[in-house]
Amino acid sequence: MKRLVLDTNTLISAVGWKDSAYTVWLACVEGRHELLISPALLAEFETVLSRHKFAFIPTEERQRFLVLLTAIAELIEPHMVLDVVTADPADNRVLECAVEGKATALISRDHHLLELQVY
Repeated sequence: MKRLVLDTNTLISAVGWKDSAYTVWLACVEGRHELLISPALLAEFETVLSRHKFAFIPTEERQRFLVLLTAIAELIEPHMVLDVVTADPADNRVLECAVEGKATALISRDHHLLELQVY
């Protein structure tokens, strides 16, 4: 079983488009992988999900997704502050969660994180 951190863009894809990110999300829901999230990542996801451009996702579906996310994810409280991604410092919160939670993988479509390849 893998320990995964799903970046905000991956979670948004899972709830809004039901694409390959949704497949990973379902694997976490079904208990085939452990999902890790931090308070900072959860707050970012809620903020992004509430943006007008995602209004096409019904409110009830957003709420169900958030309830399920908080129910299945292991809440990680990072104690370190990383400064690895200088081009977009907010991306460091994703790395902090992954490192502190001893994640097996971080799934993202963010080019700043993808450029790292291995950390």
